[in-house]
Amino acid sequence: MAAASFIAREAPAQDPDNLASLLRDALAEVQRLSGQRWSDYNRHDPGVTLLELLCFALSDLIYRTDFALPDYLTRPDGTLDYVAQGLMLPEQIFPARPSTRQDYQHAILSHFSDIEHVWVSSDAQGRYHIRFLLDDAARQRSTDDPAWRERLINDIARLYQRQRNLGEELADIRLIDSHGLQLHAEIALLHHDDADALAADIYHHTLLWLDDDSQPHDLPIASRAITSLYSHLIHLDAVAHIHRLRLLRSDQADAHAPVHIGPGDWLVLPKQPADIHLHLTYQGQALTIDFSAMLIRLAQRQRQKSTLSEQLRRQAASLSVPPQGQFRPLGEYRSIQSLFPAVYRLDTPASPGALNRQEQMQIQQFRGYLLLFEQLMANFCASLANLRTLFSTDIDTGHSYGFALLDDAHFAGINTLYPEQAARHFQALQAEADHYVERKGQLFDYLLALYGEQPDARFWQPLDNETDSTPAPRRLRYPQHFLEHIVPLTRERAGAACLDEPHHRGGFADRLTLLLGMNDAAGWPYSQVLDQPTHRFIDDEAFLYSDTGRWQLQWLPEAVCDTLLDVPLTPPPAADDSSPPESTWPHERLWPDDDNPVSARYRQLLAGLPQPVSLLARGIRLAHYQILARPQQGDYQALFRLTSAPGLWLSLGYSPEPAPLITFINQLRRVLLRLNRLCEGIYVVEHDVLRPSSDGSPHTPDSADPYFAQLSLVLPGYSARGSDPVFRHQAERLIASQSPAHLFAHSHWLSLEAMRAFERSYLDWRSARASAPGSMACEQAAAQLMACLAPRLSPPQPACGNESETDMTHSSPQGQDA
Repeated sequence: MAAASFIAREAPAQDPDNLASLLRDALAEVQRLSGQRWSDYNRHDPGVTLLELLCFALSDLIYRTDFALPDYLTRPDGTLDYVAQGLMLPEQIFPARPSTRQDYQHAILSHFSDIEHVWVSSDAQGRYHIRFLLDDAARQRSTDDPAWRERLINDIARLYQRQRNLGEELADIRLIDSHGLQLHAEIALLHHDDADALAADIYHHTLLWLDDDSQPHDLPIASRAITSLYSHLIHLDAVAHIHRLRLLRSDQADAHAPVHIGPGDWLVLPKQPADIHLHLTYQGQALTIDFSAMLIRLAQRQRQKSTLSEQLRRQAASLSVPPQGQFRPLGEYRSIQSLFPAVYRLDTPASPGALNRQEQMQIQQFRGYLLLFEQLMANFCASLANLRTLFSTDIDTGHSYGFALLDDAHFAGINTLYPEQAARHFQALQAEADHYVERKGQLFDYLLALYGEQPDARFWQPLDNETDSTPAPRRLRYPQHFLEHIVPLTRERAGAACLDEPHHRGGFADRLTLLLGMNDAAGWPYSQVLDQPTHRFIDDEAFLYSDTGRWQLQWLPEAVCDTLLDVPLTPPPAADDSSPPESTWPHERLWPDDDNPVSARYRQLLAGLPQPVSLLARGIRLAHYQILARPQQGDYQALFRLTSAPGLWLSLGYSPEPAPLITFINQLRRVLLRLNRLCEGIYVVEHDVLRPSSDGSPHTPDSADPYFAQLSLVLPGYSARGSDPVFRHQAERLIASQSPAHLFAHSHWLSLEAMRAFERSYLDWRSARASAPGSMACEQAAAQLMACLAPRLSPPQPACGNESETDMTHSSPQGQDA
């Protein structure tokens, strides 16, 4: 049978989302809904035209949602900002910080090109000793310039301090003495072919033996026996017997040949035929070695080794190729009015002279009908364009859904359909349905889970459990900061402070500070924010016996306490939001600029007289404030309950009317809320680095050693959260879960004056350790710091019992303080 002389028509693809399928399904649905009323099918019927355009618009939206995932995250310049999207490349997130002696060796070797080998060992006290060997060029430079050698040793010490883990200390760094050795050997061969290649193999295997890095690293000074080189060479295929094998210095006689080779010795390759001390024989006859041919073969063997390493490196780099996308203008929207036939006259200007009033109103009425659907489709396109911002760490937009405000270029006659101030009205409507904080928080939870992080969001909640109305609420700022610094926060989670830098906190302290929600403080010392010219706080006991306390405190009888007025919560005025939430001390303005006389008088009081620290801890709750009406004096008095005792009150101010007092108390409460955040922070003290240099006792876990494998974490016990037993218990559980398993962590919750004394001792020691480590001043500062911590230390106890019993260590606050 002859083949057909025409091209067979292909059956359309059965894609339910293409235009043909949508239109076919839509017509079938219209016929079903119309029932017996469906009389004729006319493609020019207005209803069918609307249906076709609707299907076309839907197919366009479907097309926009069918791109590859990287396309939705690609910027207009064609690049994909992985950091802004909270996505880290494998080479950024996977490498871990050094944690073993071998890791420290690799870190030093990769950082210093002049170092050929390095050994790291530990002594009986657990301190590290670093021994290193220079390459040929650096060895000569070290001999000619001793100052360069000292700078190199200092650079190695600084590198170790930046990579140091908790509970580790460096004892010393030393350059190993090394010697160049020449190979002297007499070897009998099994055959006489290609002696040049065999000589190259012997030199090559000797180099490999000297460069062998598989030796134990605990004893860097240990030498290797020459007999192990004999074992390497005797296994070569052409070697029958080794009569003599020596590695000698150029000025060393054969009779004084060393039996062991030091770790820093290297092989001197022959530079001319006279330098070859390798004698090869076959059946008693000496074989001639071609010097040039041997060098060529040796260079080839060395090149093969380097080429293999380069291939492995390239293969490893090719395993992780970051995805790339193509930018798509997803937010561009074109109205379907332009697709209607001309008879609909939708392209007519808003006020054409050829149309009467009724025709104009009919066209606008039809446009208004279309706007109900087109606004949804335009918003959908805007939401697609907003995906890159939504799935990022940016929290400044304040909305998760996109909204497209159309104009005449997109929709003819839109100005007569939109209400006045359309943008403000639509934003208000969108805010009612857009739960931005919840949706963005769920996204942050997902991104953090990608890296195995599940932070406890309770530590990031507002102190007063009120709604945070700022554009970037606190419960979003903390996970945002966590994601932006996910690499150091995960890799440096066991990192100690760099003792060469007096203000460096270390990765462990940075991680705990963020997890506990204490990342708002400006820096050390944390208590400085409570001792400023504008305000100063002291311990309650000192305040009770001070002159200020004698006239500012008063007792009220129980009958008077029953007549006190509660203070309602008032929202902050717009002036309070002028400072951005991320502004930090001391550039932040705490008090608003207003004409409230009560606030002005109290600010003068704060500037001249100290206030009790209980005001800082308890003053964030309005339940602790009351207003007393004084009919005899004709005014009202603002009071603060200093303690849980029913009759002791702190006088804050007076006013003829209660309204200024209510405004002042709410202002004071907001100031105290901010001061609580600014004064919180963590100090991490490693006991091992405080050990006196004269203490040579070894570290044993069985002995009552206050230095061995212990940490002290110093936290504020005077803030609102620090004075809460429930928060302390939760914080200590978090600290225990984040601390390295081999270290015991002590948690110290200090009072305000105790914190100030500790900070002076700690900062003095850090300064002395950074400027003059090992000096008498440094030793004295360490002893003073340890004396400050020693009375608060408890001996490590083994874990016993059911873990659930620790959940009830502290009960929840009861009564009015709950």
